Amino acid sequence: MLTMCKSVRRGAPNTFIVGDMPFGSYEISDAQAVDNAVRFLKKGNCDAIKLEGGSRITSRIKAISQAGIIAFGHIGLTPQSSSQLGGYKVQGKSIKNFEVESL
Repeated sequence: MLTMCKSVRRGAPNTFIVGDMPFGSYEISDAQAVDNAVRFLKKGNCDAIKLEGGSRITSRIKAISQAGIIAFGHIGLTPQSSSQLGGYKVQGKSIKNFEVESL
């Protein structure tokens, strides 16, 4: 992903780029999440990062944000979590069961 981010930056030097942190790069600990998010900014030349996981990764998002890094999550199709969800299913189609937590 870092190589892809660098390539995107070369092709779009004046664009806000969000690096997609892959499975295994943030699940172990908050420290691992911050270390790898920093790598995305330094080596991938990204402006922000994106990760999947919903409320189970709240502490990771807080740690990354507290390190001064912009962090995004998303709703919709979550390919990295597809096997846990029983296949590729669209998530978050309505506000029902949507939980918002203040970071």
